[in-house]
Amino acid sequence: MTPEPNQPDTSSFALGCLLAFGATIAAVVLGLIVVNAINRASTATLIPFTAFGLIQLIYIVPLVVWLRRRGDIRAAAGVITFAAVVFLLNAACWGFMTSMRP
Repeated sequence: MTPEPNQPDTSSFALGCLLAFGATIAAVVLGLIVVNAINRASTATLIPFTAFGLIQLIYIVPLVVWLRRRGDIRAAAGVITFAAVVFLLNAACWGFMTSMRP
């Protein structure tokens, strides 16, 4: 459902941020469940969290495409902005943690 060309975009940037926040929390919880199911003491438990930036693409890209097809351009921008902040925060935290190795 695309909006008419003369209709203004009534979506909200904050709605996009909230959608991305919910999707990120769901991905982290699902990642923890999968890691717990694989093996509690394995080094494979770090894989979902070291590749979180790549895993993030799995749920952010379809969400942005869905919002853009609906005509919610501002909400899609909110999702992209929130995803970029989460990606940069994750990269900074992993950079800090790897620099602390002896």
